[in-house]
Amino acid sequence: VYNRALLAGLTDYVPGLFKHVYTGTRADVKRALPPAEMGQALDTSASLHRELKEAQIWFALLFLLRGMPFADLARLRKCDFKDGVITYRRQKTGRQIRVHVTEEAAELIRRCADRRTDSPYLLNILGDENCRFPLGRREEYRHYQQVLRRFNRKLKLLAAALRLGGKLSSYTARHTWATTAFHTRVAVGVISNALGHSSVKVTETYLKPFENEALDRTNKKIIAYVKKCSIRQG
Repeated sequence: VYNRALLAGLTDYVPGLFKHVYTGTRADVKRALPPAEMGQALDTSASLHRELKEAQIWFALLFLLRGMPFADLARLRKCDFKDGVITYRRQKTGRQIRVHVTEEAAELIRRCADRRTDSPYLLNILGDENCRFPLGRREEYRHYQQVLRRFNRKLKLLAAALRLGGKLSSYTARHTWATTAFHTRVAVGVISNALGHSSVKVTETYLKPFENEALDRTNKKIIAYVKKCSIRQG
């Protein structure tokens, strides 16, 4: 409702308005890619049309920068990147995040950097010549929404071009980062801090379907073990 009111010009954009409210997806909606497919999506050496290549680079940065949300990636400022580290505040929660930039990520940043001296943006995502609006203005939010819709359309085409079994969206990299961390036994508290969630409960909601899958696998192992033991006894 709030987003529709913004686009209709009925209210102003307020960053972090819902920082204490969970506005994510339902726990049973799976958006993460398997590791092998994520590896394909990150391989920027693949031959692609220029616009799809640009979308792939943005998508790769979302993952390489610790599952950064697209809203934050698009609004990164040049002053946020210093000495190999990006420091920024999440649009949604206002939490400060500090991310070490790997060599691979730094190269991708160079490839899609906004090189105009009069632009405050680090990346050429929102930097259209006639669409540079101050952060927080209604016009800036509308422009961002247009960019987001185009990005998601290109990601669908990218998934088809790479012949991925899963779907790609602006959320996929973040969900894949979180679930990969979970499956490699990274503590939920660490994942929560890495993603900049407002609380561990939000992270638990993110990971709940994968926790249930792990419990189901454990249950099957226990049943199989008990049956195996009973056969030995017989």
